[in-house]
Amino acid sequence: MESKVSILARIPEGDSYRLVTVQKKRGSYIQPEDAISFYVRYTDALTRERVTEPAGKDFDGARVKALNTETAQNAARNGQQADTVTAITPTSERMTVAEAVRQYLKHIDDRIIAWQRGAKKDGLSPNSKTTYTKTVKDFLAYCNDKNIFFMPKTDVAGTQESSEVSRKVLLDYKLHLYKTLKRRAGGQQSETIATRFRNLSAFLSFHKIRIVQSRRACDNRGLLGPNEMPVANTPGTNGAADVEVFSDEELRSMLAVADEDEEDFLQFFLKTGVRDDEAAHGEWSDIDFKASTLRVQDKPHYQWRVKDKEARTIPLEPKLLNRLKVRKARQEKQAKQDGQDAPRLIFPNTLGGIDSGLIVRLRKIVSKVKDWKAGSEVELHKFRKNYATLLHRSGYDLRSLQTLLGHANIKTTMRYVAADLTKAADISAKAFGDFGD
Repeated sequence: MESKVSILARIPEGDSYRLVTVQKKRGSYIQPEDAISFYVRYTDALTRERVTEPAGKDFDGARVKALNTETAQNAARNGQQADTVTAITPTSERMTVAEAVRQYLKHIDDRIIAWQRGAKKDGLSPNSKTTYTKTVKDFLAYCNDKNIFFMPKTDVAGTQESSEVSRKVLLDYKLHLYKTLKRRAGGQQSETIATRFRNLSAFLSFHKIRIVQSRRACDNRGLLGPNEMPVANTPGTNGAADVEVFSDEELRSMLAVADEDEEDFLQFFLKTGVRDDEAAHGEWSDIDFKASTLRVQDKPHYQWRVKDKEARTIPLEPKLLNRLKVRKARQEKQAKQDGQDAPRLIFPNTLGGIDSGLIVRLRKIVSKVKDWKAGSEVELHKFRKNYATLLHRSGYDLRSLQTLLGHANIKTTMRYVAADLTKAADISAKAFGDFGD
């Protein structure tokens, strides 16, 4: 028989107060409103006396004390020594999931205010708040239900304690979503779950926690393995053979609505053909403005390596080169005004570090396009196929394209070059003109 431990909340009532037993839902304590302090109450397993002990003013601390008391009493009831019981030990270095969510939602609100004031760089549309809020609040509710109180102190795989968000917690949460989320008409359950985890990634990243290990980083950081992050089971997203291009109309429509920074972003991806993580790790020192080239190379100081060791040099089109010069000068001017060092990265995040969510920038641009074609995937990787296709139509041979794209196998490059049937009629007339009337 397990020992029952209750939490009592001290709630003001007129000139006095009353003690109210905190309710449980699915095994998790529900925080009461207006409580000014807490107590734990239990029957001592050895003396059989009723005991009430103060548990402080913090609700999460009271829950931790209740769990530890319950664990210790159950151990005593089973004849175990107290020093053999592993207790949850909150310290000043540990942040609760509840506090982490509170800070993140405040950050979201601050970004919305910035957006309303016209900020282009750090602003966030109010429409985005609902999605992020639902994601983190649902995750908090799940953690509360499973008695997971704390954020991980480190995101190095396998170092988390049982009371912290960890690989196991995230994998169990993924399974929980598959069991509980309803399939919506016209939507895919896997896509919804993938979106939830992308939002969770943003939340954890805000607290400097990496959710998934990089395939090319060598630091073991990341709570999940590279293949454990949920992905949408959408046809046509796996493998180079299924990569689509943005149509000319889509490219023009994105450029038409883009601001200055966003156009830098679009032009860079379109005219360099780099992978998203190559762009994220791109530094100004990689650009040779005299030679008009971009060097894609390993970044040991970021513990990041180029895919398949495919370091390469990419020629930069003159208009893009001039645009990048202006961008660099603009960044340096802004940094000087802010009293900060100029950023090393070409496309840093708001804190000046690696932006692992560049796709969010593209989605923000597309969200401003009216009448975006239904079903057209919004993926950064599509720019690589646009890049390969446009160069090939302009006379680049496949071997040269293979080098520029950093492909180990030319067959991959061949799949990146879209078929061009726009001149088929003229070419056919020339090829077969001598045969028949």
